[in-house]
Amino acid sequence: LVTTSSTFDVFVMLGFGVLGYIMVKFGYPIAPMLIGFILGPLVETSLRQSMIYSDNDPTVFFTRPFSAVFMSMTIIVVSSILWQAYKKSK
Repeated sequence: LVTTSSTFDVFVMLGFGVLGYIMVKFGYPIAPMLIGFILGPLVETSLRQSMIYSDNDPTVFFTRPFSAVFMSMTIIVVSSILWQAYKKSK
């Protein structure tokens, strides 16, 4: 069902088709990108609401124990991945 006759929509579809082909060709998993594409707007909305609630103070993400644990785990995982990549390149 087509609601608009926009050439922009065709180019967006073509662009994502090319991106999907390249990802399959080079062995990139499509599932994480799809999950990010679906959950991205939800996370962005929640982040915006949190920043408005806290008067644009990013420390609100570290003040509660639950969020502090997850932020710390994220920092540890990203740091270890970067450290392993650094050690592998030497």
